[in-house]
Amino acid sequence: ISILIFMSHSDKLVEQFEFFILLATLTCLIPYLFSTAGFLIIAIEKKLTKESGFTSKLIIAVLAFAYSFWAIIGAGSEVVFWGFLLIIAGIPFYVLIQWNKNK
Repeated sequence: ISILIFMSHSDKLVEQFEFFILLATLTCLIPYLFSTAGFLIIAIEKKLTKESGFTSKLIIAVLAFAYSFWAIIGAGSEVVFWGFLLIIAGIPFYVLIQWNKNK
């Protein structure tokens, strides 16, 4: 702990820690954003719009989407840029998994 406290006096280390915390937060927000959008798509496809309580669920989903979007914007352009690059870097793994699944 003493070493960590000593290391925290460096501004550069604090900036790096903040960057990684924001990047980790971003990686949690992206699936949350997609799940709220997915709820709306599934509800429309299954014609759940006439069920009771759908309006309140719709409002919650829209607010959750707006919050996620707002929090992603709040992470900053550099964090969003690196997060986007990490997502793009995962595409070859997705292709490989799909290719192996179809064999």
